[in-house]
Amino acid sequence: MLSENSRITNRSGNFKRTVGTTDGRRSRQQTTLHIRKQRKDEQLRNKRSQVHIMDENNNIMSMSNVLRGRKATVADIPQLATVITGSQSTAVDKLEATKCLRRLLCKERNPPVNDILNCGVLPHLVYNLTADPEDYSLIFETAWVLTNVATTNTKEILAEGAAGPLVNLIVHDSPDVREQSMWCLGNIAGDGVEARDEILRHSPFPHLKRNLEKPSTLSLLQHCLWCISNLCRGEPSPDRSMTDPIVYELAITMDKLLGVSDNDEALNDLLWAFSYLSRGDEATINHVMGTGIHFKLITLIKKKRPKVLMAPIVRILGNFVGGNDNQTDCVISAGLFDCIPNLLASTSANVRKETCWMLSNIARGSPEQASQLLKQRQIMESLVDRASHDWWVVRTEAIYVITSLLQSNIRTSVVVPLLAVGGLGSLVRFLEGPCADVGLVKDVLEAIETILDFGMKNTEVGFTHMLDEYGGIALIDGLQEHENEEIYGMAVRILENYCGAEDVDENLAPTADSDTGAFAFGVKKQLFDSDGVPPSFEF
Repeated sequence: MLSENSRITNRSGNFKRTVGTTDGRRSRQQTTLHIRKQRKDEQLRNKRSQVHIMDENNNIMSMSNVLRGRKATVADIPQLATVITGSQSTAVDKLEATKCLRRLLCKERNPPVNDILNCGVLPHLVYNLTADPEDYSLIFETAWVLTNVATTNTKEILAEGAAGPLVNLIVHDSPDVREQSMWCLGNIAGDGVEARDEILRHSPFPHLKRNLEKPSTLSLLQHCLWCISNLCRGEPSPDRSMTDPIVYELAITMDKLLGVSDNDEALNDLLWAFSYLSRGDEATINHVMGTGIHFKLITLIKKKRPKVLMAPIVRILGNFVGGNDNQTDCVISAGLFDCIPNLLASTSANVRKETCWMLSNIARGSPEQASQLLKQRQIMESLVDRASHDWWVVRTEAIYVITSLLQSNIRTSVVVPLLAVGGLGSLVRFLEGPCADVGLVKDVLEAIETILDFGMKNTEVGFTHMLDEYGGIALIDGLQEHENEEIYGMAVRILENYCGAEDVDENLAPTADSDTGAFAFGVKKQLFDSDGVPPSFEF
């Protein structure tokens, strides 16, 4: 008869509940011969999927027989699965086996998710979510296991029907169970729109709202907000009938968090939720702005809260100013322009990019809004600097602001203030870059043409010399070789109309101011006030 150690060693065979010792040995030998002929990965799969281990006396696999006082390893997963799935396993053993799976999945590197999925235990784990509510330890540990599995595989969890039970657990009596369930749902929803929508089918927001109203702990609140954020994320956005009721509760929660220290993680998730909820039409934006959140966001910027909060804040404000003129005016009136210089000077390239995107929405707004932006000299100087000397993604968004101003209904009033802060140079330098966006290149050429046309009509010498000083003529000349016919045509037109070979008095060429370095223009006197800028655009 095989010793106990030998019996443990050979547990990879196909055991039957009625075989004797001799037949069992023969069965194991035959199985071993068969396995040797298979690939190594097939051996592993067979071990995980075919093993049926039993105690010789009572046909029940107990945790004491599995571990024998040692810590569980990946090799023990099939045995642990047998304990969890066994109809005669004790509640204590099922709980301990689930804990062992959870500990194995908490490994920082290469958690054995596939090993657990391959052993067929997932349906039983999902079933255990619906265990007696008083057995909260088993429910909690099961939800924790599924949370870790969901970091790499949500499809199988959803296929087993876990979404509904997890949503129901959001209102479990145990705060730990509620928190872990929200964590798991957040992991699943973060996998994509399809997974998110499967959860939304079970109406989670009313349950989540209850946890916002009376969170047991700050940690629970953080996971609740993270779950909400992921459920609002993705395109298309969830139907407003689902999300509208939670908007005002989020605003109330924000007020509470602003009075708590060490809350940046929770506040960050809340702000991202608002950024997703504020996407859409004017009615959607209006519903979110009705909470008065734009005033709070601008206050946060002025207080220079951690930069991790700035990205969602700028995204929300950008969504607001992308609405109708009244919505944009509300944000500007709340003090937006006072915050922009700090945002454009952020150490985060993403914040700088998002800020330029927000300004481009204003530049494309009403003439009054574009004029207000143009009057902010510090912003315009920083914007031109971003368009000239930043990461390419930031430069691109900054150029959109400049070209939008020069395409607006106030374009003729834009030229001189823009030139005063070096705007033409930023346009020329952009043509030197690796821009593959044909539409944006055309916008830049159109902006340059607008400047040159204004100079020809309103100055004694025009701005061609300034363009040449920046190297623009040579760059535009090179665009005559561009493969796009429209760009080629625009380059030819600019060169022929504004950069001809006729003689120009060098004494009339723009010169640089010795103090500021800005160009002085031979512009007709009536266009300027005593400071040398258009009267309606005093910086």
